[in-house]
Amino acid sequence: MSEVSYNLTTVVYDCTEKAAKSNLVCMLYSEFETRCYFKLVKISYLTESQKIEILMMIGYGDRARTQCEVVRLFRETHPDLPPLNQGTISKIEAQYREMGHVRKVPSKRQAVVDDATKLNLLLALEENPITPARQLACDSNLNHKTVLKIIKYEKKRPYERAVQELLEDDPDRRVEFCDLLMTCIDQNQLSLEWIVFSDEATFTLNGHTSTNIGLGIVH
Repeated sequence: MSEVSYNLTTVVYDCTEKAAKSNLVCMLYSEFETRCYFKLVKISYLTESQKIEILMMIGYGDRARTQCEVVRLFRETHPDLPPLNQGTISKIEAQYREMGHVRKVPSKRQAVVDDATKLNLLLALEENPITPARQLACDSNLNHKTVLKIIKYEKKRPYERAVQELLEDDPDRRVEFCDLLMTCIDQNQLSLEWIVFSDEATFTLNGHTSTNIGLGIVH
């Protein structure tokens, strides 16, 4: 008798577990279908009354609903609106707990920099071109991103490119190197397939190039 009862309990447990898995699969498929065919509503598209309505749907204490239940209830209440996202519900809850309201928070405007501050910043950069942008921001009492925008707008650089100018005998050395390379290729002492990398020349504004030229050769 106990064996039959045990088997019956096992069958009932298996059926319950299968039903739970089936409901979970249906829920996941419904969520996937919703994300595919509908555009989820964002917090910026909701009105203040709709946000308050969502807080009422969430409830309090023992009568609190889960976010999935709130999404389903909001969809049934407002079938003409796109479905909610659980992240939107979390943002509404966080805003209410932090600020005590769900009104739209105005975005922070970009700080206005006067001409005197901008001029002092450019003069400091002209005096010492290798000064880091964070140091300029700290000295000017400005935001780091604001300093970068000013430097980019004025087509300046917060650093100086390290290059080596062309010396007097560098052209002859370059020609000699090319002649040696061509001679090795003609005598089958070197194949271009053996070269795995080569350094590119860096040109300065005055037409000079860097002397850092090299080849990586695999033997």
